[in-house]
Amino acid sequence: MRPPLLMVLGAGPWQLPVIRRAKALGVRVLAVDRDADRPGYREAQACAQADLYDVEALTRLAREHRVDGVLAPTSDVGVASAAAVAEALGLPGIGRAAALACTDKSALAQTLRRAPQGGRDSLCLWPDQEPACDWTAWPVVVKPVDAQSGRGVRIVQQADALPAALAHARAHSRSGRVLLDPWIPGVEHIADVFVWQGRITFLGLCRKTADPTNPTVAAELNYLAGAEFCALAEQVEPVLRTWLELIGLRQGICHLEFILNGTGLWPIDCAARGGGAMIYTHVLPAVSGVDAVAASIQAALGRTPDLRTGARQAVCVAFARTDAGWLRGVQGLERLPRLPGVLGWHVAAKVGDRLGVAVDKDARPAWVVAGAPELEVARQRAQAALRALNWEIQSQPPIPQGACDAIL
Repeated sequence: MRPPLLMVLGAGPWQLPVIRRAKALGVRVLAVDRDADRPGYREAQACAQADLYDVEALTRLAREHRVDGVLAPTSDVGVASAAAVAEALGLPGIGRAAALACTDKSALAQTLRRAPQGGRDSLCLWPDQEPACDWTAWPVVVKPVDAQSGRGVRIVQQADALPAALAHARAHSRSGRVLLDPWIPGVEHIADVFVWQGRITFLGLCRKTADPTNPTVAAELNYLAGAEFCALAEQVEPVLRTWLELIGLRQGICHLEFILNGTGLWPIDCAARGGGAMIYTHVLPAVSGVDAVAASIQAALGRTPDLRTGARQAVCVAFARTDAGWLRGVQGLERLPRLPGVLGWHVAAKVGDRLGVAVDKDARPAWVVAGAPELEVARQRAQAALRALNWEIQSQPPIPQGACDAIL
């Protein structure tokens, strides 16, 4: 009997842990990506090049290779295509309707408008469409309907700033559509859950600390443990269950972002994939005891995932902030493995990048993941790890190699 073959949509660095985990589970991998040179190709048993939005090409590949499952694990790009391919081939999947709500913020807003709690008067604008002149819900959050990682998002305080925010959002939208959401005060949270056969398993609950220079991105992701986790899970579970039922998400991992205030829960976004910033691969196993990557692989193949939770520890994901300027280098990374509680880290910035205000989540230069039995200790450990890094910033952009010859 041949081992099962899993089509993984995406073969970049963030898909590597999924490809490697599948191989460790005895699952063969067909890695598919738009680009020609991707690290996942070297790890997978088979690879193919295709646009992850091209459902017809992906379905043809899946049929040719006789795949047993399809997974788009860490990026919204591919989630809708994975659902469509699975549906066409009769494979396990989340379904097209759920995939649309989880990748299109306008569709999500329309879906959750039917919820007893969480609906609000959002407005979707098509390309070149302007809002009515009597729009009065200020401040307003302006966002592309089909982007992730906070790309293109701005909070607008008054009408004269709206045209620039609309242009900014449309520049980050594949479709050119933009959503206007009335701003709601409160604390942003994340719920990472796994849905299987009607049951919701909480893998993690997080309270965000906003970046002081840009409230649309987080400075810290604080994953709760102990009594605080249990109390919040009990509070939010009925509302989240209703939301997921309306969305139609009946299997797989889900990364839900919402605002919690004195009036209830208010949805921000819902992603049918693992969270970024090492949430999927490092945070969730630490806070829940569940191998979220393995569970996603098993579910995609129609197998019952192991969702038995263990003793939870608190985890903090802390994001680095630097002075404004151009990056010359960063020192101190070799110290991080020796620091207590450090579970992982990532440096996203490259030499020559311009650093400063984090305009979106991708603009944060680095982060550290640290755990401890208590959240405050985890936070202290994460911040200590960030302080161990020495960022070399220069005030002028570096001269490209060979530029001096051109000047001479």
